[in-house]
Amino acid sequence: MALRHDISSPAAPLARRWTIAHGRFETLITAWGSGYLRRGDLALTRWSDDPIAGLDGAWLVLRDQTRGLVWGATPLPLRQSGSCVVQAWPTAVVFEREQHGIASRLAVAHAGDSAELRVLTVENRSPEPRALDVTAWTEPVLARWAADAAHPGFSKLFVQTEAHPEAGTLLASRRPRGHDERFPALAAVLAGPGRLTWTTDRARFIGRGHDASDPRALEPGAALSGTAGSVLDPVLALRRAFVLEPGQRASFAFALAAADDREATLALAARAAEPEAARAQVEAACAGEPGERFALPVRPTSSARPRARVESVDGSGDGGDPGAPAAGRFTAGGYEFEVRADALPPRPWVNVLANERFGTLVSERGAACTWDVNSRERRLTPWSNDAVSDPHGEALYLRDDDTLAAIPPQPGPMDDAGAFEVTHGLGFSRWRRAAQGLALETTLWVDRVEPVQCCRVRIREIDGRARRLSLHAYRQLVLGSLAHEPGRRIAVR
Repeated sequence: MALRHDISSPAAPLARRWTIAHGRFETLITAWGSGYLRRGDLALTRWSDDPIAGLDGAWLVLRDQTRGLVWGATPLPLRQSGSCVVQAWPTAVVFEREQHGIASRLAVAHAGDSAELRVLTVENRSPEPRALDVTAWTEPVLARWAADAAHPGFSKLFVQTEAHPEAGTLLASRRPRGHDERFPALAAVLAGPGRLTWTTDRARFIGRGHDASDPRALEPGAALSGTAGSVLDPVLALRRAFVLEPGQRASFAFALAAADDREATLALAARAAEPEAARAQVEAACAGEPGERFALPVRPTSSARPRARVESVDGSGDGGDPGAPAAGRFTAGGYEFEVRADALPPRPWVNVLANERFGTLVSERGAACTWDVNSRERRLTPWSNDAVSDPHGEALYLRDDDTLAAIPPQPGPMDDAGAFEVTHGLGFSRWRRAAQGLALETTLWVDRVEPVQCCRVRIREIDGRARRLSLHAYRQLVLGSLAHEPGRRIAVR
């Protein structure tokens, strides 16, 4: 029976998810396409178990190289307009979409007990040839859930990557920290027509201040870097460029395979992603009894966000390369530091605001984490430890209630290409900007004695007209440690 849900409705299947398991090898996938791959108690791919953001998973995204259009085979991660039909069987999940004259069908299943298969079939239903590419990626973990969740940035440092372009394969392995540690390797292979490119550097693939909903690698004309080795933040990303004539179809097999050593993993991935065998495998998984079926209208949003600029208080930014290293200077006798850049720095500039038992970490974009007594075990709000996306567990939103225009008082999370002056000082961080006829100054600090975080927003009207404004404060609650396996929830009373 077909069930229809509106993504903006409370009845939308936010928690709808399915599990495909063979022994210790398990795939979880949601109706939006997010999910994880695990092997026993080891996470093979990253998963935050966030039903709202939901940007962790293995993704396949199409791009029209001529028109600059980008769309996903699943509703996430891009959050674009359109519809998606999702059908689930005990051993497979299928996503069907038609976007921009291209029909796609993505089937997810297992090939035995050590490989996950995603077979994507695309058909050109437009009247002209289309120059396309398909990009597949996921974030490798290869560690126990708790260890990775406790300190993701540290965990990533021990993952090494290899590129085997002749086989269309990338490999990730974890360097053990002790003689008794053993971890499997994870291989990703994208088989199908077209020229192959790749990268394993997440910082280059996603881009500073971006996330999986708008990777820089999917922008018009953007290429994959071909980076592999000891990257600080690993991703397994593969791309194939191809041309489809009107009415023509093409199929791709994206396989993720895990085994106890690299040679076995590479061999397993090569077998799993053989195109005809992969297609037969997933079709067999979809055969038999009728599956559960959803039609998901996807709410339209823009995947391209303008980027905030961070510059020094003397306004010396010159509109240079967003990837250029940021400069800065100490002022006030060395007690303050002014970030000097005309774009986001390549890494977050973080200030620690704390007394003996309570504190806040905050980056130059305003992304913060607050804790009581212990910054790991007693977090009040989350800390992502993600130097690329720098997501916000705490945020401020200012709105003009007459025009409904947003006027962000900090560089994130609502980037609007405005320039900010950011100062980190002893015990405080401050953001200044002028935008839409308003002068804003936001200051964050922690009380010297009490377990209290304070935030002051000063707003001055500079256009000489009356304004109706509203200020909203957002806090995502953790109230404990995030070091747990998927599915465990924290009760908030």
